Amino acid sequence: MMNDCKNCYQRQIKLYRSLLDISVDEQKAIEEKDLNKLSSLLYKKREIIQKIEDIKKQTPSHTELDPEGSNLIKRIIKLIERIIIQDRKNESLFKESINQVFLELKHLERAKRARKSYKEFTQVNPHFLDQIR
Repeated sequence: MMNDCKNCYQRQIKLYRSLLDISVDEQKAIEEKDLNKLSSLLYKKREIIQKIEDIKKQTPSHTELDPEGSNLIKRIIKLIERIIIQDRKNESLFKESINQVFLELKHLERAKRARKSYKEFTQVNPHFLDQIR
């Protein structure tokens, strides 16, 4: 029974490492403004989280762990902490990116309005003075 627990924990560790790698790749996608890549990574992340949930359901509940089992749990906790830190960083970068896009849209809208206003004042119908009547 204890080996089943350890096996489940080891499988979870591999998946949590994959989640951490994906979180790092998400940061790169955000920095590169590659929304397709970011979307793909988020999809992969959901799949891995589902696998972890499935493993947790299969993991036998065991209240007493030997030192090796306790060490595996500690490794899982450290990986989760690193993932949380990376995800918070990604969230902050994404919010900055969104704010930058809104700022750029605001500038474009102002420029568009200025150009339109200027264009209205400069439209002239050229006529010779003798043709005006």
